[in-house]
This record gives sequence, structure tokens and C-alpha cells, in this order.
Amino acid sequence: MYFFKRGTNDEFLYAFIFSFFLSSFLFINLREIKSWKYFETKSSLLKNLYSKFKDNHKSQILIIFLFLLISQNDILNYETIDTDINSYLATSKEILRGNLPYENQWGSKTPMLYVFYAFLIFLSGGSLVYFKLLNDLLLFLVALLIFYITKIKYENIGVKAFTTTCLYVSFMSFDWAKTEYSEIYVIFFLASSYLYLLRKSSNNVFKAGLLFSIATLVNQGSILFAVPFLFVIFKRVKNIGIEIIKFSLGVL
Repeated sequence: MYFFKRGTNDEFLYAFIFSFFLSSFLFINLREIKSWKYFETKSSLLKNLYSKFKDNHKSQILIIFLFLLISQNDILNYETIDTDINSYLATSKEILRGNLPYENQWGSKTPMLYVFYAFLIFLSGGSLVYFKLLNDLLLFLVALLIFYITKIKYENIGVKAFTTTCLYVSFMSFDWAKTEYSEIYVIFFLASSYLYLLRKSSNNVFKAGLLFSIATLVNQGSILFAVPFLFVIFKRVKNIGIEIIKFSLGVL
């Protein structure tokens, strides 16, 4: 169920993964400015491979998925749960017993987190290993959202979406950044909401507000993102008042 056994070279492995994608991210962003003229003077084979890869989004997503699977499951054979995850699991199991959130157990997060946790506990049959793998799937969905948001922001230039997403996944590969934390659930809804705002359609503003509302019900700290979200709406210029009303209705 795991790909790498932990040993004395773990720090080297993580440093290599992080350094590789950080350097790739910086290199690609710098080289984009010069339209990749480097490849025009080098091997035509390398140029052809790059040309095919930069437009092949399915291949990029597949590599992201494999990288996430490997980097997230290196300690699956004896991964422990910290106090936060332990308290989330205990509180969420009360929902499976037919109780409301906070009825018999208290947790510091808002109620939707425990509802989602209870759903994943039910799907995993109470197995921590399967629960972890289901959370990996959620992280992959977050990675896809980041991928498509970056594509829209950079108008499909080069492979910036690929390197940006891999850089994010590499950040999430450290032992202290595994996927069961509430922040991953929040990012899923915040990124979905932001993606709707980037797609300039009047109906999408209400949907963005609805997803933002769910984010606040997972972790109350996400309310801080109301300011940049409203700024994005202001940048749309057209019918600002109507769009803010639609966003607010979605939140309500």
C-alpha cells in the first residue's frame, strides 16, 4: 500500500522533490519570456517532445496524479494521526451514531467538516488507510482545480499550469502537511468558487457565493477570503451591484 519505505535518506528525497519542482517552476517562467528560444537552437527531438507535452493536458494530469500518489503514501505503512485529526475523527463518528454535530462531542471547526469526515469514514469502512486514500483523492481534485485556474490565468502559455500544480503537490508531500487537515477541504471549495468567478458568467457568481459559504462551514478562517473574492467581482466591472447581490445570496 505504500511506495517508499522511510529511512535515513528521507530528507534527501524530500529536498530533491521540492528542489526539482521549484527549479522547474522558476526555469519555465523565466524561459517563457524568451519564447523558449533555447529549444530552437538545441536538439529538435527535445523540442518536439516539449511541444507535444506542453499541449497534452491529459499526460500532464496523469503525471501529477502519479506524483501525488507516490509522495503522499510514503509513510502509509505506519502513518500516525495527530491530535487535530484524532479529534475530527472522534467528533465525526458521533454523526454516524445519529447525533448532530456538537451534540455529544465538541470540535473547534465548523459543522460541515465533521459531515464530510463522517461520509469518508462511512466510505472507508472505518479503515484509516482507506480514509487516507480517499483524502488523497480530494487532494488530487484540489490539484486539478489549481491546474485549470493557472491555465485560465496564464492563457495556456507553456506548461506553467503543470509546474505550478506539481510545486503545490510537492509542498503537500511533507510529513506535517498530509491531506486530512481541514485546510485541504477549505481549499477545494475556495478554489471551486474562484474558478467560477474567473468564468465570466452572471450565473456563476451565485454558484461562487454558494461554494464560498460551504468553505466557511468547513473552517471559519476562510471568511478572510471574502475580501479578495469581492475584489475579483469588482474587477469584472459590469453590473457590480447585481453581482455582489448574487454572490451574497449564494453565501446566505
